[in-house]
Amino acid sequence: MATKKLSLRYVETEGGAFVLLPLELKKHWHGIGDEDEGVVNDYARTDSIGTGVGLLDVKGGHVLILGSPEVTAFWPLSDGGLFVQRIMGDEDAEVIAVFENALADARWKKTNLTFDAGNGKLALFDSAYAYEDADDDELLKVALAPGKYKVEMHTAKAAAVEIELVRLRKAT
Repeated sequence: MATKKLSLRYVETEGGAFVLLPLELKKHWHGIGDEDEGVVNDYARTDSIGTGVGLLDVKGGHVLILGSPEVTAFWPLSDGGLFVQRIMGDEDAEVIAVFENALADARWKKTNLTFDAGNGKLALFDSAYAYEDADDDELLKVALAPGKYKVEMHTAKAAAVEIELVRLRKAT
């Protein structure tokens, strides 16, 4: 019997941060905006987070910013999900093996962030874009159970792989 090859679907930015946007807020994230039209530059607000992870207020809700511009994939977990930011490593099977080992590691850095996933329908894309300006191949659609999630971080390495991990774990 053939086994299914596990693979990751990655998206990338033009060099800036990613935004994880609850889709009910999609009309309120403006990317680089338009100064001439008086549309706010949300992308510039991501500078306050640098290459870390943080929350920004958006019209009565929050978006999660992943400041590292590394190519990023999402992996669903029973208690939330995992964003895999690949620094080094080309083979999905090797990357998956490294983050599966990292999931069992107790050395995750807990943050003081709690992200509200809203109704659970989200998209991850380049924060320089407004949602409607991102093409399908430039965004990851993410599904989580509605509710709040604690944010944790971890760096994992193996011989040919280095990844930054951002875990969303259902808050209790």
